[in-house]
Amino acid sequence: MITLRQLLAAVGCFIGLLYLLATFASPASKPAPAAIIAHATPRPDLVTRAQQAAAEQHLASARLTTLERTKRQLDRRQTAADQMAAYRQRHLDAHRTEWSNLILRHWSQYQNLHAAAGRSPALETPCTICDDSFLKFCLICDGHNDGKCPECHGSGHLPGGDICPACSDTGKCFMCAGTGKMPCPFCDQRGMVYFDHAPPSFVPIPL
Repeated sequence: MITLRQLLAAVGCFIGLLYLLATFASPASKPAPAAIIAHATPRPDLVTRAQQAAAEQHLASARLTTLERTKRQLDRRQTAADQMAAYRQRHLDAHRTEWSNLILRHWSQYQNLHAAAGRSPALETPCTICDDSFLKFCLICDGHNDGKCPECHGSGHLPGGDICPACSDTGKCFMCAGTGKMPCPFCDQRGMVYFDHAPPSFVPIPL
C-alpha cells in the first residue's frame, strides 16, 4: 500500500518535471548569445561599401599622381643642374672678345692699383675701376644690360618647356644676377685690389 509520504514525493517529482518542461519550452526567456547580438548589429549595405572603396581608390590615385608630378619636377631640376656649367661656359666663350677688350681697356689702371696695393701696409687698395665692386654694365646679359638670362631671355625655361640650365628657372643673367651690373673682374667683393692676388683673367670666367 502506498503511504502518504510516498504519494507526496511522487507529486513533488511530477511538479518539478512540469517546471523543467516549461523552462525549456520558453526560449524567449533565455539570454541571447553574443553571436546573435553581433549578427543583429546593422552593417553597411553594398552600395555604401562600394562608395567607400571608390573614394579610397580616388584618394590613392590622386596621391600617386602628385608623387609622379613631383618626381618629374625633381628630375627636370637635376637635369638642368647637370647641364648648368656647360651652358654658362658657352655664353662666356661667346663673349670672349668683349671680355678681353674690357681687361685691356683698364689694364694700365689696374697695374697702378696693384702697385699702390704693394706700397700699402695691408697690401691692398680700393678699386677705382668699378663702383663698389660692380661695373655699370654686364657683358653677358641678353641685351642692353636688362639682367635677363641670355639663354631663355628671361622666361626661365627652354623652348621645349625644360628648365633653363643657364639660370636654373630664375630668368636672370647668371653673371649679374639680374641687376645689369656684373662683378668687377679686377677686385674682390669688398671692392679691394690686393697685391698678392692673381691678376684678372683675359678669358671669361664666372664671377
